[in-house]
Amino acid sequence: MAQRPQSHTKNNLARDILKTSLGWELALPIVLGAFLGFQIDRITETQYTFTLVLTILGIVIGYYSLFREIQLEMLRLKVLKKREREERNA
Repeated sequence: MAQRPQSHTKNNLARDILKTSLGWELALPIVLGAFLGFQIDRITETQYTFTLVLTILGIVIGYYSLFREIQLEMLRLKVLKKREREERNA
């Protein structure tokens, strides 16, 4: 069985870590918003008002964070491709 080069394995690991962190960036605000809303609802003896509001706020924050991270990654790729082109032309 042939072994993969070390750099190829590191690239896959870095990509997998990035994907995992994106999942956490989306899930964590939603779960924290729901948990915090539930706790506030228990203290104030309201039904599900704060739970719903903070869950929706967590969804918005999570997707905004995900959108920002994707834009940043696209910008990094664009700069990397530009550098590669300049190195080839030099």
